[in-house]
Amino acid sequence: MSVNRYILTFVPSSLLVIGGITAFVKTYTVWRSGGPWKVWHASGWALFVMMIIFVSAAGGSLMA
Repeated sequence: MSVNRYILTFVPSSLLVIGGITAFVKTYTVWRSGGPWKVWHASGWALFVMMIIFVSAAGGSLMA
């Protein structure tokens, strides 16, 4: 199996997970300071949904 398949599967999904966690941390810090936190909350969920969609689509390439 090619290393490129692993790279194309795990690197983008890892970046999406890191982005989602960062958005939720930013949500908490903005919420604590009394700012508009809903935008960060929505972006965190959007990144996690995109990660799940990407992993489900790209994960099939590892089985082939």
